[in-house]
Amino acid sequence: MESRQSFAVEDLRKAMEAEVTLLALFSQKQKELKEVISNRKWEKLEGVVSSLREMSEIIAEAETIRHQTFSSLNISLGIPENTIFAKATRQLPYDIQLVLNESYRKLKMTVLRVKTVSNTLGYYINNLSGTIKEFLETLFPHRKGNLYTRMGKKMVCEDD
Repeated sequence: MESRQSFAVEDLRKAMEAEVTLLALFSQKQKELKEVISNRKWEKLEGVVSSLREMSEIIAEAETIRHQTFSSLNISLGIPENTIFAKATRQLPYDIQLVLNESYRKLKMTVLRVKTVSNTLGYYINNLSGTIKEFLETLFPHRKGNLYTRMGKKMVCEDD
C-alpha cells in the first residue's frame, strides 16, 4: 500500500475515533440534561443546554473532517469521492479493512446510542409537557385552548 493511502487510512481511523469520543461525551451530557430536568434543577439547565450546543458544533466539525478524510482516501484509491464506505474499504488489504470496519462499526453504534438517548429525552420532555398542560387545563378550565381575534391573532383570556 502506498504511503499516501497509509496516511489517508490512518487519518480516517483517527477521525472516526475522535467522533466516537465526542459523541459519547454528548450522550453523557444528554443524560445530564435529563437528570437536571427530572430533578428540577433549573439553575443548571441553561449551562447544560449551552454546553450541548457547543458540543454539537464541535461534533459537526469532526463529522466534516471525517467526510474530508474519507474523500481523501477514496481519491488516493482512485475511486469516486462519493463511493460508499463498504465498497471503498474493499479496495484495501484485508487487515486494514478490519481496522477501518471496526472503527466504522463503533461510530455507528455510538450514533445509535446518541439517537436512543435523544429519543428517550424527547419522549420524557413531551410526556412531562403534556402532563403539565393537562394539569393546568384541569385547574383552569376557562383558560383551556387558545382564543383568537377575527384577524387571527392570539387573544389573552381574562380571569373572571
